[in-house]
Amino acid sequence: MAPRASFASTAVALDLTEGTVNRQYRRLRADGIIRVVGVVNPGALGRSRWLAATATAPAAS
Repeated sequence: MAPRASFASTAVALDLTEGTVNRQYRRLRADGIIRVVGVVNPGALGRSRWLAATATAPAAS
């Protein structure tokens, strides 16, 4: 899936309705399960490029 895919194209790929994809996306964002972040191209500013990303799983109950 493309990182900039629309809800419509995502829905087609997943065989869901666009409304379902939209609702699930908004729920996942509201629950803090996914986060959308903008990234600046540091090369355009004359700086070096690097990226660090971490992910953690919730603690077991």
